[in-house]
Parts: sequence; structure tokens; C-alpha cells
Amino acid sequence: MECKSPCITTAEDIQARVQHAEENKMLLLKARRQRRAAVKERKNQSLLHKQGDFLSRKLARRFVQLKRTTYTLAKGYDALQINGKSIKSMPFEELALVIESSTTIQTVKALLDRFETRLTLPRSSASLSGPYKGRPSSSLRKGGPKTMGSGVRATQNPTKVSRYPVRVVLCAYMILGHPDVVFSGNGEREFLLAVSAAKFVQELEMLIKVVLDGQTKSASMLPNQTFKSQLEAFDAAWCSYLYRFVVWKVKDARSLEDDLVRAACQLELSMLQRCKLTPEQENVGLSHDMKAIQNQVTEDQRLLREKVQHLSGDAGTERMESALSDTRSRFFEGKENASPSSEAVLSTTSKDSRDSQLESSSNEKLAKENEMLVNEIVHENRNVFADITDISNGDQNSFQTKVRETLENAFWDGVADSMRQDDPDYGRIVKLMEEVRDGLCEMAPQSWRQEILDAVDLDILTQVLMSGTRDMANLGKILEFVLVTLQKLSAPAAEDDMKETHKKLLKDLGVASQARDSSSGSFIELMIKGLRFVLNEIQALRREISKARIKIMEPIIKGPGGLEYLKNAFGARYGSPFDFSASLPLTIQWLSSVRGSSEEEWEEHKDSMSALMASQSRSSQGLPPSASLKTGGNVLMSSNHLQPTFYPGIDVLLRLGLLKLVSKIEGITDENLPETMKLNFGRLRSIQSQLQKIISLLSKISSVSPSSSMEYIVTSSVKAVTELLDSIEDVGIIEIVGKCYEFMEGCEDAESLQASKEVIANMLLKSLRAEDPVFERVSRVVYVAARSAVLAETVLRRVGAAVLVDRVMEIAEVLIIVAKVSGDVHREWYLQVLNNV
Repeated sequence: MECKSPCITTAEDIQARVQHAEENKMLLLKARRQRRAAVKERKNQSLLHKQGDFLSRKLARRFVQLKRTTYTLAKGYDALQINGKSIKSMPFEELALVIESSTTIQTVKALLDRFETRLTLPRSSASLSGPYKGRPSSSLRKGGPKTMGSGVRATQNPTKVSRYPVRVVLCAYMILGHPDVVFSGNGEREFLLAVSAAKFVQELEMLIKVVLDGQTKSASMLPNQTFKSQLEAFDAAWCSYLYRFVVWKVKDARSLEDDLVRAACQLELSMLQRCKLTPEQENVGLSHDMKAIQNQVTEDQRLLREKVQHLSGDAGTERMESALSDTRSRFFEGKENASPSSEAVLSTTSKDSRDSQLESSSNEKLAKENEMLVNEIVHENRNVFADITDISNGDQNSFQTKVRETLENAFWDGVADSMRQDDPDYGRIVKLMEEVRDGLCEMAPQSWRQEILDAVDLDILTQVLMSGTRDMANLGKILEFVLVTLQKLSAPAAEDDMKETHKKLLKDLGVASQARDSSSGSFIELMIKGLRFVLNEIQALRREISKARIKIMEPIIKGPGGLEYLKNAFGARYGSPFDFSASLPLTIQWLSSVRGSSEEEWEEHKDSMSALMASQSRSSQGLPPSASLKTGGNVLMSSNHLQPTFYPGIDVLLRLGLLKLVSKIEGITDENLPETMKLNFGRLRSIQSQLQKIISLLSKISSVSPSSSMEYIVTSSVKAVTELLDSIEDVGIIEIVGKCYEFMEGCEDAESLQASKEVIANMLLKSLRAEDPVFERVSRVVYVAARSAVLAETVLRRVGAAVLVDRVMEIAEVLIIVAKVSGDVHREWYLQVLNNV
């Protein structure tokens, strides 16, 4: 027992030691594998680092070799020795050769492209940094296919126009060094271009100096000048220079186009004179020599036409063809009368065709507007109805104002959207600026016209906008000129207010320009704000000038001159009175429908006048008045209103015809209105509306049963309902009845009042139908009242509505005025219709 125990313990120890040794061996092997893996990882990382460092160095060397750094590009440009000092001592021919060399162009272009990249890259990266913020790095490593896709899309886009065209930049040195050779004149445009070119060259050389001095660590010479600030100053100088350059080139192109057109006209005239052609023998019966001359001239004109096409496009070729056509026509016309000189023919054909575009406004539209204006002035003298025909109150005016503002905002939003597209459309902006220019030319004296055309130059504006340069300073100069011109044209009383508002607008534009915010949205917003303000100012000034001119012309127009003008205008539109059957079908139909009953109605009118005079005579002798005059108030008519009046046959016919025209249930339209009344369409529509309101009021009054306080109730309710009808166009029956019964509250209990309202509403609804006896009676009363203005109070009292006499009298007065004016203007046409139909 004692010998066995140590043996067992020894076996267990051996087994434990063996197991422990195996575990240690496994740990040792694991640690060795980990050390080997760590060593391998360090070797791989070291190799990757070396490869990355090698690759970055290789890419850097490749970039320096191919793209080169900004410092290298600036150093290469400086080596060309093209600067403000050297070009002045260099002959023009030598400078031209240096500038035109491929080495110079490539070197300058590379530097300018780098400046453009440095200017635009921070803005584009800032706009793109938002969407990519917070993305994991793994998503960026998966950009291989996307890069290829973006590259494919990039190749499909049109070629981007450089912000700094190299030849335009080098032209600044030509202008600075040899202005006398470059410029053909010494005008204001040439002077401003020379100043802007000098400023641009100065800023460019300062920018290059900042780049070079920054590498040599001598930036202490410019302690407040950084590359970013100098780059922005260079870009601002470039925008100013580019604008002046475009102005000069456009004018130069125009001058060159005129010279080319004149040369083509000289060739045409020389051929016509040499070949002695006639309009009938222009292309036939020519000798061999004449055909050779004609072919040579045609070929020369083709070359000139190509040059004009290159300069001005299709518009230039159209102007050239028009000039050639004018040359031929003037030559043949002069040949029939007396042989014209070459100078006379060419001087008439070389006029600037752009002025004719301003003069070619629609003569027909202008004549129509003038005719409408004269017609309104002729009627305004006695148009007592003018104050009551405006049936719109403040609410409707407010609604119309909101509609107008909504439409206006929609229009300007459309203009802004057209410029925010990938391919901006500046055509609408140019059209609006053309409207500004034409408005100034229309209101300003003739001596100002050339200055306005030079300041608001549409061709230059188009070139600047299409170049993609968003420079508010240039637009601000145009707007400032327009505003100053408007101040000169305005009345002295309004000049101070205009100066204040104009100063505020220019201040806003100036702040935006100084901030150098060249983003598309800001530029579009400020452009639309300026144009919208200017157009509103022009519209307001145009209204003031129109009012002043009307006041000056009003005494002449209200006399025989106005009637004669309307007569001549009507004759020009509808022809001679003898051609009435073809030109005035609606007038013939209208007069024919009235002619049959006119004599009967005139006799009825005279009988009514006689009866009223007899009744008035009995009342003055102490006799009691007739029963029909006992209600409704006192008769306040002067004695001269009771005298019978004789009117000529045409005058009676026109008055009755107009009354029947406005008394119809269906509304008056331009299609059913006689030709002689077209100018009074709005006036007659207003009268018809007033008549229909009076009929509605009378129908309501006739439906109310009499009571002890009827006089007060009728007077007050009619006034209230009239205001209701004037303020709300589509008022309902319930609203009318409710307004009437507001003055009857307290006279009856609530139940009786409500029942009475329902009964009256049903009766009123029925009485407003055309076939209802009440409606027919009321319509007849209103018709007779308007026909016999002096009998109106008597007739209306029969239905208890004497309070509406004034409104009927006003309607009658307006119809009398329209009839008299039309009789004076169209009498010859009316006589022909009545004598021949």
C-alpha cells in the first residue's frame, strides 16, 4: 500500500507535465506564427508606403512636366517679356509677331486656364461639399466606374468657353502699346477701352508678381495682398475690360458691315450703269462682255456676303440684300426721271436700317388707340354717367390688383426660369431692354435719341450676356443712365421722390457688385429687380406725359376738330359712305329694326308730354293732382323740361336705337354691336348693366306690399340694395331680400318677417323671368322712363320707385350724348343707309 501511492503520483505528474509541454508548444507555435505575420505585415506596409511615396512623386513629376504648377506657368509667362514697359518700346510689327506666335499663345493660355481654375474651383467645391459630407471612405473607393461614367457624360457636353480668351487678353497689350494703330478713331469708346486695358494689364502683372514673390518669400513687399484677393481684383478688371472690348468690337463690326454693304451697293450700281440695264432687260439680251461683268460682280458680292454673314449672321445678310434691292429700285426710278448720281443713290441706301426698326411700330394699333382716346374726350365733356359706370368698389379693385400682381409675378418668374436653365435664354431680357430703350426714345426729345441708342445698346448687351460674364457693374451703368434720363423727363414736383427711389436701387446694385457675388441666382435676381423697377418707372412717366398731352389737346378735340378726326378715322377703316352695303352690315340691320317703330314711339312721346303739361297746368290752378302722382315725393322739374322738343329724324332714330340696344336681355357683345358704335362698346355695356340693376330694384319694390312707413322703407332699402348691386356683381335673391328687410325689422314679429321674406323672395325670383308679367311691366316702365326723361318721375311713381329717377336720368343723358356724337360723326353713312334700304 505504501509503495503503490508514490508510483501513481509519479504517473499523474508525468502525464500533467506532458500535457503542459504540449500546451507550451502550441503557444510557442502560435506566437511564432503571429511574429511571422506581424513581420510580413510590416514588410507589406513598408513596401506599400514606399510604393505610394514613389507613385506620388511620380505623379507630382508628371504633373510638373505636363500641367506644371502655377509658379512654373507664371515663370514661363514672365520669360516672354510681354509687359507694360516692354511693349511700348517694341515696334507694332514685332509685337504682333510675338503675340501671334504659337509659343506665346500656348504659354498665356495655360496660365489663364490655371487662373480660371483657381478662381472657380473653391466655389464649385464649396457647392459640392455639402452632399458628400459624412460619407464613409469605402464609398469613395468604389468610384472607378462612376468616374468613367462622369467622363463619358463630360465628353457629351459642349466645349466650355474659356473665361479668359487668350487673344482678347493679348489684345490689351496691343491697345496699351499702340493705341494709334489699333483704333481708327479717338472717340469715347476708344478712350474707355484704353483705360480699362491699362487697368487690366496692371492687375494681371500684379497677380503674376504675387505668384512669383510668394515662392521667393518676398511677399513683405505686399503685406496686404494675397493671391486670393489679387485674383479677384484681376477678375474684376477683366470684366470691365471685356465689356469695353465688346462695345468697341460691336461698333467696329457695324462699321465694317456698313463698309461691306456699301461696297456691294457700289458694285451693283457700277454694273447697272455699265451695262445700261432696264427692269425688263435685267437678265436677258446681254452681250458676252456684259454677262462677264455681271458674273464678276455676282462673285464679288458673294464674297462680301460671306464676310457679312461671318460678322453679323443672317440679320446682316438680310440688311445687305435689302440695301441691294433699294439700290436697284432707286437706280431704275432715277433713270425714268433723270439719271441719278452714284452718291445720291448710295447715300439713300446706306442709311442705318436699325433706326427703321424703331420707327416700324404698328400704325394700325396706334391709330386705334388715338381714335379711342379722342372718342373718350369727346364724350367726357358731358359724360355725367362716368362716375356711376364704375361698378367696382374697393374689394373688386383689390381683387383685380391681386390678379394683375399674380400675372406680373408669373411673367417675371418665367423670365428668371429661362435664365436658370443649363442653356440660358437671354432673349427675353434683351426684349425687355429693347422696350426700355424704345420707351425712352418715345418720350425723350429727338436730340437725345442717339445718346440713348449708344447707352442702351442691345447688340452689346447680347454679346456680354452670351459671354457668360455676370458683371452687375455693366448692367448698373445702363440702369443708372436710364434712371437719370427718367429724372430729366419727369416733372420737377416728382423729381425729389424719384431721386430717392433711384438712389436706393442703385445702392442695392452697387452693394451686390462690390460683394463680387457672381453666382447665377444673385445675378438673375438683381437683373430682374432692376429691369422691373425701370419698366414700372417708364410706365408711370408715360401715363403722366399722356395726361399732360391730353390736357393740352382737350380744347381742340372737344371742338369740331375731334369730330372731324373720328369721321376721317371711321372712313379710313370702313370706306366711303357709298360702300355702306358691304362695310356696315350690322349698322344696316340695327337701323332697319328701329326704323319701323320710330314714328309710333315719337308720337307716343309727344302725347305723354302733352298729358304731363296738362296735369301740371291743373295743379298750378289749384286742382288736386292725379292719383298717379300722390306717392313717391315731390316733382322737382323746371318748366323748361316740360317744353316739347323737336329732334331731327336721324337723332330720334339713333336715340331710340341705342335705347333698344341697351334694353335687350342678352348682353351686348362686339359681334352684335353696330360698326358705328364699336368705340362705345364699354360705355354701352355699362349702361346695360345699370338698366338691369334698375329693373331688379323695381321688381323688388313692386313685390313689397304697401304700409304706413313705405316711403321711408322704399327709399332706404333702394339705396342699400343699389350699393349691394354695385359692390357685388353676382349677388343672389336671398341677399337682396335680406338687405331690403333690414329696414323693416321691428315693424313685424320675427315669424311674420321670416315668412314675408320667403314669399317676397319667391315673388322676386318669378318676377325676374322674361315671360313674367311683372318683369314685362317693369321693363316697359324703365324703357319708357329712359325714352321720356322728363316723364320719368311720373312713370316710375306708378310702381313706387321715384327714388330711382336720378339714375334713369343719368342713363338717358349718356344715351343722348352718344346719339349726338354719332349723328355728327356718321351722318353721311346714316343718310346713305336710310335712303337706300
